[in-house]
Amino acid sequence: MPCLHSLDLSLIFDPVDSPSQPPTTKDIVSLSKLTRFRYIGTSIVLDTLAAGLSAPSLRDVKIKFVDAIRPPIVHLPRFINEIEERYKTVYAAFLEWEFHLTLQDQSEFISHCEPRFELDSPNRSPESLIQMSCVLSTRLADVEDLRITFDTTTDEEDIPWRKFYHQFPSVKVLRTEGAKSICCIARTLHQNYEEPDDLAFFPALEEIDLGKNPFYESRRGPQLAAFEPFVSARQQTGRPVKVFFRP
Repeated sequence: MPCLHSLDLSLIFDPVDSPSQPPTTKDIVSLSKLTRFRYIGTSIVLDTLAAGLSAPSLRDVKIKFVDAIRPPIVHLPRFINEIEERYKTVYAAFLEWEFHLTLQDQSEFISHCEPRFELDSPNRSPESLIQMSCVLSTRLADVEDLRITFDTTTDEEDIPWRKFYHQFPSVKVLRTEGAKSICCIARTLHQNYEEPDDLAFFPALEEIDLGKNPFYESRRGPQLAAFEPFVSARQQTGRPVKVFFRP
């Protein structure tokens, strides 16, 4: 086991109870050479497994839950926090009923690059999103670059945006692209920025990157204007935010 480099687990069965007592140091198996990990199954089963494992050298991680992330999630945060890699970029994709989160150490999205940490949930209910944020809270707090895409026909109001945004106190650049995502992000920023002195709401934010210039110039103005309420509120508090399209 200590020499294991890659581990694939697919455990599709009813959840088991988590250990009633937290494991001691001597109970945890250290997989010090493990660099690749794949898991498909329930969050509760993974949490139970994580109680007895440590894998600080992981560089390529993909976790796919087959159901909503359900509490209690006790041991998985410790397992994730012990990974030595640090991530500066997060890609969050809100799909019809699913939610995908990818952490990388570079701003450009590159498939199969390392280090990389992926977490997929087939359920983007408020409860599931909050649980996912809690599991990754320590890692999300260091992220400086956040990219959000919203590709769904359902209303985004069911997403706990304020709680989600609060997980990213170090974000300097917020990125999105496409008319649907741009309109959604503009609304959520304005609606959830409650007070002019709301210093806990993206306190480090400097830029909002809306992707490449729209082909039709007539679309550019309205999309930029949608961010005006948020930009003006930040300007009044001396924390300006630049909103722009890339050439």
